[in-house]
Amino acid sequence: MDERKLKAAMAMSGISVTELSFKCGMSAVSFYRKTKGLSEFTQKEIMAIRDVLKLSNESMCDIFFTKRVS
Repeated sequence: MDERKLKAAMAMSGISVTELSFKCGMSAVSFYRKTKGLSEFTQKEIMAIRDVLKLSNESMCDIFFTKRVS
């Protein structure tokens, strides 16, 4: 997950972490843990975030399914 891109999408939509997490059915604490990689977003949460932020499928994939190269 690319936290920077998610925050940019939130800023473009003018939505706060508290508002987004509420609309997606999770607590702000849970949302922060997931953006920091301490746990993972569920498919349902990703789809809810996509809908709330009005993301294209391409943008959603770019945010949540980044390739990691070691």
